[in-house]
Amino acid sequence: MQGLFSIEQLEIGSMDFDYQSFLLIFVLASFIGYLLSRFYFLYFRENEPQDVSLARSLVIITPALATLFWLIQHQLSLSLGLLGSLAVIRFRSPVKRAEDIAFILLAITFSIIMSLQAWFIAATLTIAIFAFAYLRNIVSVKTTNKGKFAILTINSAKLEGADSIAKLMKEKDLRSECVSVRAYDGIISYVFNVTAIRLEQQDQVIQQISAIDPASQINFYYPNERVGA
Repeated sequence: MQGLFSIEQLEIGSMDFDYQSFLLIFVLASFIGYLLSRFYFLYFRENEPQDVSLARSLVIITPALATLFWLIQHQLSLSLGLLGSLAVIRFRSPVKRAEDIAFILLAITFSIIMSLQAWFIAATLTIAIFAFAYLRNIVSVKTTNKGKFAILTINSAKLEGADSIAKLMKEKDLRSECVSVRAYDGIISYVFNVTAIRLEQQDQVIQQISAIDPASQINFYYPNERVGA
């Protein structure tokens, strides 16, 4: 009696693959992965924390997934096995921002598009996301006093939340934007972009936050030494 899966059923080498098509898909998917990596840095630039590991991994994820989706098209039983094996993959560290998840979804989307050889859709999506990143940065520079800003990081166990810090900034006539909030072992880490802050205002902010939580760690960073006027 023959087993549930015969050798003939599992022999992938006997399938008729179009290797020229695969090479084209793999090369283009690798190029798209590189573009996504560049797009990541263009999107965030220097005014927000960047996950360099995620940016580098996009170059690997995109062609790897494109190859997976290309293989799935050729055999249904193979696709079920591949999808089952992918079920054991988990993120060992949490993705910090929803925008980081968006980049992973873009890599998956481009991988599917490449495997289907939908070149027009790929070109349209590529142009759209780069145009969005470019316009976002133009608007960001215009609304942050020609790019003059500081990055404020706070580690505290007593501050009541990002809204209370933003309110404090507003009292000092400072425009601020909360970039990220993370909690670890009872300590909450805040990252803010602060627009056109003067050095004397920096000291005032540090003093006021220290009065609320003397044990807090407060740091200001000026990318490219762009101290507000």
